[in-house]
Amino acid sequence: MTFTQLRYLEAVIRLGSFRKAADELGLAQPSISQQIHALESELGVELLVRSTRGVRLADAGETLLPLIQQALGLDQSIHDRSIRLRQGLHGYVKLGAVNAASSTILSSALVSIYAAHPELKIEVDEADSDDIASRVRDGNLDLGLVGRVPGSPQGIEFETEDLLVSPLVACLPAGHPLARSRTVFVNQLAHERLIVPRSGFILREAIRAIFAGYELQFSYYTSSTESVKRLVAEDVGCAILPLLSLLTSPYLMTGRIVLRSLHGVNMALGLCLVHRPTSERSPAVDFISATLRHEALQFLERHKSEIPCP
Repeated sequence: MTFTQLRYLEAVIRLGSFRKAADELGLAQPSISQQIHALESELGVELLVRSTRGVRLADAGETLLPLIQQALGLDQSIHDRSIRLRQGLHGYVKLGAVNAASSTILSSALVSIYAAHPELKIEVDEADSDDIASRVRDGNLDLGLVGRVPGSPQGIEFETEDLLVSPLVACLPAGHPLARSRTVFVNQLAHERLIVPRSGFILREAIRAIFAGYELQFSYYTSSTESVKRLVAEDVGCAILPLLSLLTSPYLMTGRIVLRSLHGVNMALGLCLVHRPTSERSPAVDFISATLRHEALQFLERHKSEIPCP
């Protein structure tokens, strides 16, 4: 018994005719008939009932049909997996990501990747941008999603590609006095308790640049932008965050935090893809990169009409 015989049998059953099966498979009708006769002889049962009106399943054929379909499905799975193995879309990929990646594109990208290539194993390590870039450079990570000020120099050891570019906004507790205005001035925010990322995060450096010359009240240091949002919602302090990392926040959707533009601040942060040169990348890494690019475009399309700073 061969998979070829089973495929011929499936075509005859599905189309109800040896002639139609032969046309679909591009074969001579006698060849298909001979192969199915050989299969019936090997199994010792009649699978098809032939008549002038066509063919139908015999009792034995009805009983064996689920197993035949299961065998053909396994055959297809073997072929599909072999193609992926030839393409290199298998194995183990190490990806470093800043926290903001999860609140924008990373989660949906991983779902798409796993659906397309379930045998591909991806290890995601959340860390700060400096650590991720260093580990990509040293070969300890295959790929990174980092924060970067657009236009800033990139490392010569790897390539950097902006996926999302987001303006910075003030994130305030609902009911905060500064939320009464559409715009917040830097000197006003400088007198508030601020929740900021710990050292090593690009956002921390951006905040220092915005408040250059001010003596600030840093009340809470954290390595998670999700913690920043939660603390603002609980009225622990105020924060400055990238706009795009806030659009899907439940705290924003339920009105526990509000966003305001920063007067005179034109600084933006990018979520960037960091990887080694093309010659050093596997097909799997290139596929993940392409999926992340696609998810970034989809994210921007979904949120293009939102006005988060009323």
